[in-house]
Amino acid sequence: MTDRELLELAAKAAGVEGEYFHSENPIHVGIFLKKRMAYWNPLTDDGDALRLMSTLAMDVICHSYYVEVDSISEDWAADRCITMRRAIVRAAAEIGRTMA
Repeated sequence: MTDRELLELAAKAAGVEGEYFHSENPIHVGIFLKKRMAYWNPLTDDGDALRLMSTLAMDVICHSYYVEVDSISEDWAADRCITMRRAIVRAAAEIGRTMA
């Protein structure tokens, strides 16, 4: 699944309204929130990831070699924050995928 698909499905699960936007500048990639004139991207932003996790009441368990979020697991990478954000978004995307 692409990052775009992950973000769109996670946004659906969390009730985040906006359109996906991508530019060469990584600051301008994510779901564009017209009302706030800002980008929502829990794959790159710790705050967005934490709000997504709390909005969806996700269970996060950190193990020695991997992190588990609502039964989605990711092996720890060199940057654990990246791993944690990706696991949160993947779990949210799975919720969004099952929604009608």
